[in-house]
Amino acid sequence: MSSDLSTNYIEEAIKSAENIFMLHEDELKNFAGDLLLRAIDAAERSQQISREFGIDSVCMKCDTEEGGSCCGKGIENYYDVAILLANLLLGVKLPGNRFDPSGCYFLGERGCVLGLRHTICVNYLCERLYKHLGQAKVIKLQSVYGEEIHLTFLLHEKILKFLEKLHHERFKVKDC
Repeated sequence: MSSDLSTNYIEEAIKSAENIFMLHEDELKNFAGDLLLRAIDAAERSQQISREFGIDSVCMKCDTEEGGSCCGKGIENYYDVAILLANLLLGVKLPGNRFDPSGCYFLGERGCVLGLRHTICVNYLCERLYKHLGQAKVIKLQSVYGEEIHLTFLLHEKILKFLEKLHHERFKVKDC
């Protein structure tokens, strides 16, 4: 395990999510229900429009040729066990180490390895992207991204309720 706090936090969160997933995968899938499918669909639409509008190539060029990356080290600290569980439900293989020492833990060779991302990762558009896209495409993009953000939030909240239920069952906690 790495020695910096950011890496330690996310590696522990990944380990926790993987352990919970291993023990409760079917129950979690049933609990998430059709919300999981709707979130997956919204995330796929976001990825499709990003490719269609050339966002992936603009970001990759900025990162590899110009040394900049919005996906810097520490961004992974926005992620918790619930959103990691959502990604495991999608079949995402969470990384075992950081690909880029200065990048987000989830930044892989070809971009983000996650299927469902935190709001900050979906919503942020730098000035370069605003110029590249123009106003009409930004509006369209924000509409599509908004649906992903909304459904990911709802799924995250549902998974938190599942985790709370597990906690109550495990420790026999009674509601006040």
